[in-house]
Amino acid sequence: MCRLFAKTVVLVILVALVAGCGAAEPTATRVPPTVVPPTTAPPTAIPPTAVPPTIAPTPATADSQIINLETVHTIRGHSDMVIDVAFTTQGEFLASSGRDRNIKLWDVKSGQEVHSFRMSSVDMGDIDISVDRNLLASAEAIWDLESMQEIHALERGLIYPGSVAFSPDGSTLALGLFEQQITLWDVTSGQPLYTFERQEENRTKSMDFSTDGSLVAAGVIDGTVRLFDVESGKIVKILKYGGETDIHHVVFSPDGRYLATGGRVPAVILWDVASGQVVKTFRLTDNAISMDFSPDGTILATAGGSEYEVRLWDVESGDLLHSLPHNDQLSSIAFSPDGRLLAVGCYDSNIYLYEIQTNP
Repeated sequence: MCRLFAKTVVLVILVALVAGCGAAEPTATRVPPTVVPPTTAPPTAIPPTAVPPTIAPTPATADSQIINLETVHTIRGHSDMVIDVAFTTQGEFLASSGRDRNIKLWDVKSGQEVHSFRMSSVDMGDIDISVDRNLLASAEAIWDLESMQEIHALERGLIYPGSVAFSPDGSTLALGLFEQQITLWDVTSGQPLYTFERQEENRTKSMDFSTDGSLVAAGVIDGTVRLFDVESGKIVKILKYGGETDIHHVVFSPDGRYLATGGRVPAVILWDVASGQVVKTFRLTDNAISMDFSPDGTILATAGGSEYEVRLWDVESGDLLHSLPHNDQLSSIAFSPDGRLLAVGCYDSNIYLYEIQTNP
């Protein structure tokens, strides 16, 4: 009787396994990013927008239901406030610039300093890392992160911070300096190619390339965002939100559809790139200093100035997913390439590295 029962159990298990083997996971269809074609049309001034259009919220997806930001490392090494942070392409290192005139490279796993680049500028500005060339840039120079050697000198002894942005293919670098026109540099030769159209107000504080490399967005101290056609260097759109008087940061979404901007207005503004219209606003209690999209574009991370708080938002619904208070002002924020980690630079000279934990 025991043998007959055992055979029956084995037969039932085999039948279940055979039935399970026939199931296949559905194949996800990847929607190609929206490409904004270059245009040489005259610049379009977008009228100030007081109230964004009302959009019905949609439920957050399961993978964006954030339940916690778990501290991985508190990275100490700068002697003054951290200005900017950026992950390397593979996410193994984190670069940071500080008001102490140093750019530092950190090992993400250990939190230990790997290398330090000493600057001559009084106040360091943005840094950026090329996607496929493993290069690090500031307004002063371009470095090879494999050899840790400077390969090109750009501008030395700056009194005011500069802004930099690599093109998506890493072949060019946009450089914006205080009261100067934006210049496009050739990364291979280290020589300037041409300058963009002169703006009425030239004090650029932040720049970013669109995903397809056809546009450069420049946040300006007069509260406007200028969209430049890279091929011609001409301004094709001027974006202005309500009473905004100073733009601190601009960043394109990974699919190129949206542009997020932050300034003195207590909100991050999400723009539709093609139309130049406001899609929605993410309300803060103070000005927005820095923001970044997750690699899949579903989450927007924001760092407020005197708000002392990191906030994570659902891009489609506009819902606040999670917030984390800090003890000092925040200066910069960046997602890791895999979207698992979040780096936050602060006025207290520290960098806080968090793991984003979600519901299973």
